[in-house]
Amino acid sequence: MIAATGGEMIAEGRGGGSRMESNVAFIVVEGSINHGGVMPWIADDPRVAVASESAFADIPGWVTSLGADHVVIASRPTSGSVARLAAPTLAGARPEVAVAHRVVPTTSVALAASGLNALESGSDAVAVLGAFDHLTTASASGTWLRSVTRLVDPKPGLGMHVRSLFGRGFVAMTTPAASVGRTLEAPPVGHPLLVGADAGSAEFAAVVALAGTHAVQSVPVLADVKSAHGSPGAEFVALAPVARPAEGTATCPVCASRQNAVTCPYCHVHCRVTEPA
Repeated sequence: MIAATGGEMIAEGRGGGSRMESNVAFIVVEGSINHGGVMPWIADDPRVAVASESAFADIPGWVTSLGADHVVIASRPTSGSVARLAAPTLAGARPEVAVAHRVVPTTSVALAASGLNALESGSDAVAVLGAFDHLTTASASGTWLRSVTRLVDPKPGLGMHVRSLFGRGFVAMTTPAASVGRTLEAPPVGHPLLVGADAGSAEFAAVVALAGTHAVQSVPVLADVKSAHGSPGAEFVALAPVARPAEGTATCPVCASRQNAVTCPYCHVHCRVTEPA
């Protein structure tokens, strides 16, 4: 989380007024890809975008074109240093935009899907960020891999390394708990398993076979799994349910977001609490 204003202090709101509804956008930084620029994850919905580490300088321009007033820059730990640097850089280049960052040990497909789902959970920027935090830690996410001989995180045991020499098909779970095995843990009921693979691919078919009766849906590939984990495969996530956020009792004096926190997670300033009538 990055302070766009520098320090925890009471300040005047951006633009001199208050906003009842925020325009929030997510950028997922992924180090295993090398395409140029910032690109929407879903073609017809630019609110969640994907950026390679080399697209660092393109982020401010994309935010301006989108008209976002709150931005969350998220990444897996392998690209965490870039995400942490991109956030204050964006805040400095676009001081009218409130910026937060998140580095989460999950899959990039989980980050993107969580962002898209969080945007549907509420119109307020802090509620959206809260939903995103819940989804990225509580959802069932992982990667199906043909082999785990080069897998670093989560680290497979010696037995898994030996099995990998003679068989194919492993599941590296990242959330809600890290593990490496041959079976897929039961995803949340009522939520489809989103797989970052083409529906006609062998990787997608492998996840479908493990999912049993659970619904499986193909979504756009985000990470280069072989580059990231040393083996061909596919990222997946089954999103956890999101509860409706409680009514906010405080207002950020900088970005005007309603929330229940003492300090705004975007601006790092103390919020003004609304006294009961």
